[in-house]
Amino acid sequence: MSLRVLPAADFDRLTEAAELPALVSVSEAAEELGVSRQSILKSIKTAKLPAARVGDTWAVRKSVVQARARDNAESA
Repeated sequence: MSLRVLPAADFDRLTEAAELPALVSVSEAAEELGVSRQSILKSIKTAKLPAARVGDTWAVRKSVVQARARDNAESA
């Protein structure tokens, strides 16, 4: 095992580079869009909704869900 000691500025620069986008769960996406969890899962499996597998669950970018919600509101 090795240990790397970094100055605080270098550590901050390295960890900021790995910033992840805001993610929501399938349940949260379903609630935001006013549909069922199954509907969200079906959209993920048919590649209509981009998502990433995180462990045993799916995660959807919050920005994608918000854009879909805006689009749905505008078309209603």
